[in-house]
Amino acid sequence: MDEAVSIAHPFLVLAWFGALGLLFAGFAWIDLYKKMVRLRSRGGGTGIDLDRLQDAAFFTGLGLVGVVVGLGLHFLL
Repeated sequence: MDEAVSIAHPFLVLAWFGALGLLFAGFAWIDLYKKMVRLRSRGGGTGIDLDRLQDAAFFTGLGLVGVVVGLGLHFLL
C-alpha cells in the first residue's frame, strides 16, 4: 500500500481541466448575453458588463489553451 499514486495520462487531465474552463466560460457568456438583452430591452444602452466580459474571455482563453496543450502533448509524446 506504500506505492506512489500515478496518473496514467496526465496530459488528458490537463485537457479535462481546460474543458472545465470552457464550461465556466460558456456560463459566463450566457450570463453576459442575458444581462445585455435585459438592459437593452429597458433602453439602457449596450448593457455590456465589463467584469463579466473579462471573466468570459479569461476562461475561454484558459480553457482553449488547456485543451489544445493537453491533447497536443498527449498525442505527441
